[in-house]
Amino acid sequence: MIYPIVKYGDPVLEKPAAPVTIFDDELRKLVEDMFESMYAAHGVGLAAPQIGISQRVAVVDITFKEDPTARQVGPG
Repeated sequence: MIYPIVKYGDPVLEKPAAPVTIFDDELRKLVEDMFESMYAAHGVGLAAPQIGISQRVAVVDITFKEDPTARQVGPG
């Protein structure tokens, strides 16, 4: 699922995001959706609050799909 990128001024960008405490299939799905959303926006990095989800998770792929092993996920 491709999420829209929220814009400057959106309240979700102004409050601290919640830490991730449960590593389950729902988180895996969120991470995959974040990569899909990031690629659709032609980006190389994306944090969950940028798609309106207040969780501390971020994805990065500086190769923009050229090297699938270069994809990284970490706390935002």
